[in-house]
Amino acid sequence: MTQNGADSKPAARTLARGLQLLEIVARSPQGAAVSDVAAETGLDKGTVSRLLSALGQLGYVRQRPADRRYLLSGKVLVLARSYEQQLNLREVARPHLTALRDTTRETVHLAVREGRQLIYVDQVEPDRSVRLASAIGQSLPLHVTAMGRAVLAALPRPEGDELAAQLVADPHFADFVVDLGHVRDEVEHARRHGWATVARDDDVTRIGVAVLDATGEPVGAVSVSGPAYRVDEHVETHAATCVAAARAISAALGA
Repeated sequence: MTQNGADSKPAARTLARGLQLLEIVARSPQGAAVSDVAAETGLDKGTVSRLLSALGQLGYVRQRPADRRYLLSGKVLVLARSYEQQLNLREVARPHLTALRDTTRETVHLAVREGRQLIYVDQVEPDRSVRLASAIGQSLPLHVTAMGRAVLAALPRPEGDELAAQLVADPHFADFVVDLGHVRDEVEHARRHGWATVARDDDVTRIGVAVLDATGEPVGAVSVSGPAYRVDEHVETHAATCVAAARAISAALGA
């Protein structure tokens, strides 16, 4: 009994380290270098390299040949989908997403909240020549997306404001150049109107609305996105339709 317990400790420690490295890679949109991971964890580069190699063999990360940085791989999406299926969110939301797409004739996304980030788990495309590329499987911090800002607005005000400030200051998200004042303005807009937007230099307009569970907790979000030249003149109408869809999904979850 004592021997078995002793034997399990190194294995548990290795597992914990591997999961820690996986989380660091997940927080690194541009990829994680072995040296950076070693500095953050306090592990030596050899240990980090071995653990990342093992995660790669298991299919959870991949190494980009150009700069040898590590990125998440497809198996993580399998886990995300399994998590989402357990919540039953995608199944519940699908008919509402389709109806929202049909009404707006724009791309509709569904994302699941995972801590301080959102994971895109479903996307419904319009039958139009100009539409958005697939985002399924993508993970982004709450403060940089319309859906994420809607989620921040759905949290209790002190929690949402504090989380927004933490995200903007987090060095792991330094690649996202975001002004805290602007984020707070958008979050406040979402609190008043029920929907949020985000401005990017890509001529795409995005409208996001939070989805709540039976406890009133934001568990995800829905968005309508499309080329600015098509969406901008219909923002208010599309936003109202998106709010109605998110409320219907929330109601189906017991909210």
